[in-house]
Amino acid sequence: MNGEQTYQSSIIETLIKQIKEEESRFDFDMRSAKREKIFLPVDIRSLESNSEVRGFSRDISTGGVCLVSEVAIPIGSCRLLRFLRHNSTTCEITANCKWAKSLGHGYTLSGWEFVEAVYG
Repeated sequence: MNGEQTYQSSIIETLIKQIKEEESRFDFDMRSAKREKIFLPVDIRSLESNSEVRGFSRDISTGGVCLVSEVAIPIGSCRLLRFLRHNSTTCEITANCKWAKSLGHGYTLSGWEFVEAVYG
């Protein structure tokens, strides 16, 4: 290779640029605490019915977390969030859904404020 980009790389670079531009629409900062990017599976459990939705964390701070899920969670609802850590341990925290926004394609981005840690 002579260092020139191949057609495929150019497509990927363009795709990455487009994705980052789209992502910036959802990257508004509503928290006062510093956010850390973190990608973990999260079980979102209703406190009333024990029904459960699966999602993933996007970022986290000392006050809350941003989640991506396939099911929209009602704003104002309180849920038990179970973080499935890489070392096979879990941490459970109750949290209130403060906002939610459609990402399209059946996915929802939601912001959660922590209420209390149950155990972990």
